[in-house]
Amino acid sequence: MSLGFSKRGGVISLLVLVIIAFAAIMSCGQGGIETGLDPDLSTQLSVQVNGQRLDLFLVYLNKRAFNSEISENLSHALSLYKEANALYVNPTVKQVVDSFDFFPSYLSIEQEGSPPFFPTSEDWVEITEGFLAGKFEPHPSGLEHGSCSIGVLVMGDHIDPTQPFWAVYDSTRARFDIIEKPRANVTTQKPPTIPINEVELALQKQIAILKDELTEQGSFSAEGIASLVDLSPSLVRTIVIKHDGEILHLLLVLLEEQINESALEADLLSAVQPFIGTGGIMVWAISPTGAHFTPYYFWVEQSTIPYYFVMTSSFSEMTTGFCKISYIEVGEVAAGVIILPHKLDSLAQFTLNYGSTKTIFNSLE
Repeated sequence: MSLGFSKRGGVISLLVLVIIAFAAIMSCGQGGIETGLDPDLSTQLSVQVNGQRLDLFLVYLNKRAFNSEISENLSHALSLYKEANALYVNPTVKQVVDSFDFFPSYLSIEQEGSPPFFPTSEDWVEITEGFLAGKFEPHPSGLEHGSCSIGVLVMGDHIDPTQPFWAVYDSTRARFDIIEKPRANVTTQKPPTIPINEVELALQKQIAILKDELTEQGSFSAEGIASLVDLSPSLVRTIVIKHDGEILHLLLVLLEEQINESALEADLLSAVQPFIGTGGIMVWAISPTGAHFTPYYFWVEQSTIPYYFVMTSSFSEMTTGFCKISYIEVGEVAAGVIILPHKLDSLAQFTLNYGSTKTIFNSLE
């Protein structure tokens, strides 16, 4: 479906009704949990712009997006638009401003196997006046909530919504994996060995012990952490990412049998038992400054063959929302397990990459 910006006048007035409804249920930037949206339909990107945080709240507009909170009349009126393969895009800042350095042209959509989709003005619907020019309006819920702007991106045939895709703004990525089947028919993953809240508690205990080593730039080393938790140095790697004033620390532990002899918390060991010896890497992401992070930036390479992680099934969550996280606040930790491909031999040398930064796990044979 192709709808040019200059040809959408009749659509805009109809969509204004949607935004009135969305403003009430989404509060101009609130997440899917608070709005009743299914989590696969919504996500948020957060970037720093001139020292200020810009949040982009994104919603995939299909029938499920309008099922619960929007009235039956509005759902009926929007039925033609639900098939347009479109994203609701809501940039929000905490300050009350008339304009902000938000540029829709910075937003692109990526999907494996296809060239990136770089929208032009013809692919956008301006819901609030001046959306394409970075004009913002006071938050409809009150000035204490700052300012926002609203537009709709029609992706049409550029993106296949039945396959995972990424929304990218200024190098920060958020993933969509739209579930086609009704929720009642979706087979859920096997629950973890122990409740995730207990794993998070065990993580907090472990982090308290390792706080200085995890957060201080000078002491964040694989050797130091391995020594403190009685792990073989061959199993532990660290990566430090510095970008635009942000510092991201990644602790990586190859889950082989030796880990059972370590001084890690018992609940942590219980949580990762299914992955020990089967090809898995435990990852903790933590930041002393606050930093962007997504597990989908990880990829591995062995014998010049790259392997990419494009599905949630490539990870096991140890902290809630690990597969959907895009930003880590100071004092928070995101933790999970990278499930390595069956074709990769975790005992032989391989490279683990986070974006363009890499570390090497040497052969254990």
